[in-house]
Amino acid sequence: MRIAVAASGGGHTGYAAALAGELARRGAALLYILEPGDEWSRRRLLRVAEAPVLHLPRLRAPGEPLLAALRRRAALVSASVVRLAARLRRLRVDALVCTGSNHSLLAAAAARLAGVERVYCTEAIDRLVTRSRTAALLHDTGAALVLLHWPRQRLLHPRGALVGPIVPRPTRRPRPPPPGGYVLVLTGTVGNPRLIRLLLETRLENVVVQTGRLTPPDLVARARPGWRVIRYTTDPGPLIEGARLVLSHQGLGLAEAALAYRRPVLLAFNPDLHMTSGWGDAVQLARHLGTEAVNPAEASPEELEEAIRRAAERRPPRYPDGAAAAAEAITGGLL
Repeated sequence: MRIAVAASGGGHTGYAAALAGELARRGAALLYILEPGDEWSRRRLLRVAEAPVLHLPRLRAPGEPLLAALRRRAALVSASVVRLAARLRRLRVDALVCTGSNHSLLAAAAARLAGVERVYCTEAIDRLVTRSRTAALLHDTGAALVLLHWPRQRLLHPRGALVGPIVPRPTRRPRPPPPGGYVLVLTGTVGNPRLIRLLLETRLENVVVQTGRLTPPDLVARARPGWRVIRYTTDPGPLIEGARLVLSHQGLGLAEAALAYRRPVLLAFNPDLHMTSGWGDAVQLARHLGTEAVNPAEASPEELEEAIRRAAERRPPRYPDGAAAAAEAITGGLL
């Protein structure tokens, strides 16, 4: 069985990696669909399972106005979708798994154009109150079966398939938090400048910060020379293993730390991620992960320190392995 997996960067690639690994373990022949130049996603996926890579540009960048993107890229994108459809047809792809964003929406369009009847799309793990645009469109048109992490998401996608939380497997066997471990701050590929500014005002000492694109690592390192600072990581596993608590925004990284690595977590809402989920979603995700949500735009340094103290005393709940359940159902013809 040949299955194409579309990875669209950031958390989308995390879902792709989780599902690709489980599909490969069940004997599926994989094919990756990536945005040109997305070396981060390529490295992460090839570390999970070797597979050929095809390229498809995204319609628009995060935050880019839709009309401007259409005027600038419509012809290029249309031609790319047609070429991808031809490749999928020649390769006799049996199914496509897409992982959200307009990039995955285009991949789904190419698959349908190629006559691929089995198309799946993951809803975001943090969408518990609102629906992501791609999953909503694919669900409402019947163009894809939407894979759901939580029972509550059935209210958003009544025809979706509940499989459980889809998170990547840990790269190593999870161990208990080490005594005296650090607070690990993961801000994703884009970053969370509000959170980092607030952290710099706290009295926290043992901290590891992944800054993302919007905050220069040297700025944080100069302000807090005792902290360890990096910009990106394709494998957060070793960092999570050494942490006593993981602080991150609404999204897959936080769920991965809690559910795959069994670390206490605290959700730090990122209000500047305008194309993703909102505060209501963040509160619900935090509850599902056994923790709370704080808003760096409103919290004081002392309030953040106290929230970290409370969260570090909690342990995350356990749920069925959604990636394994989805892969088993897909390869077994049950979905």
